[in-house]
Amino acid sequence: MDEMIEQVTPMHVTLDDLEELINCLSAEEIEELAECDPDDSSMPPYMRCAYKCNKEPTEWKGDENRDKLQQGLKDQALAIPDKKEEVKWEKGTVRGKVYVPKVEEVIKPQYDSDDEDEKKKVVEEDPAELDDEYSQALQMATAGDIQDIADILGVTFQEHCVATTLKVFPTEAPNTTNIDEVIKQATANDGELQDINLNNIKYISDEKWKALFSALRDNSMVESLSAANCELTDTLIKQLCDCLESNKTIRALNLESNSVSAEMVVNIIKSTINTKGLEELRVANQFSGQFLGSAIEYALIDILPKAPHLVKLGVRMEFRDSLNKCALALAKNLDRRRQTEDRTFSLKLDKTGKTGPQIVSDKK
Repeated sequence: MDEMIEQVTPMHVTLDDLEELINCLSAEEIEELAECDPDDSSMPPYMRCAYKCNKEPTEWKGDENRDKLQQGLKDQALAIPDKKEEVKWEKGTVRGKVYVPKVEEVIKPQYDSDDEDEKKKVVEEDPAELDDEYSQALQMATAGDIQDIADILGVTFQEHCVATTLKVFPTEAPNTTNIDEVIKQATANDGELQDINLNNIKYISDEKWKALFSALRDNSMVESLSAANCELTDTLIKQLCDCLESNKTIRALNLESNSVSAEMVVNIIKSTINTKGLEELRVANQFSGQFLGSAIEYALIDILPKAPHLVKLGVRMEFRDSLNKCALALAKNLDRRRQTEDRTFSLKLDKTGKTGPQIVSDKK
């Protein structure tokens, strides 16, 4: 062999030898040995942390030392003097340098070559300026110009394709119903008061609502009550339920866009079981909850057969099964009403709309 390879036999090292070797090392060398890979998942987390605190632990003995520590920190903070202000603060004065943003100049490269193509200057235009030019050109262009551009670009141009003009409806006039006059007419049982419309009238006090419901309790002329988007709550609906237990003439009730809970919807229907006067109830779009819930929906399914006078119910349901069953129950109520209604006379409608239906002949 050209080269001689020196073979070193392994040495057997004991724990005593390791202790001697460690004692010979300095503190910095021991710290280097203690370092390990922080991403090594086989090592425990406390060994992977490279930070070591050399501070002595704080002695903590009861609340007395804690108060002393707080007072010492406070005294130390007060002893540090404040930084001296070179320029005192005054309203409207600027202290220090004013920030001026840098404006980068656009360098326009030029070519000095003899070639015609290279003699052209590269001019960088602002995109905003281009947009303004295009918008001005389009505003001045006629329908024929746009059609020519479409033919050049290969875009199909439809002459008879015109957007439908937007139909603007006039804003709805505010509701000018006087709640005080309505309460007086309802209390006097006025025959001219048959339809009460309080829709979109907010900020009506609870005392006026209670006065209206108490007046309608013994009223025999009002047939329709609409109070949509009037900020009604369950407290006021309880007063309405007491009113419906005695009133027999209210046939249509609209309570949409209020804060009526699902339980109160069931209570409203229960309050009309004895009087059997309410035929239409609308309680959709309540701010307290979008849906009634499965328990309330199945409660409506059970109570609708017990209220055969109710033929229209405006409410939003979540489950298809309960929706179908409620629709079937309302259809049965409407069919039962058709079978039991009085057909001993015929009616004739006034086409002018000035008067209501009139009895023209009695059937025997």
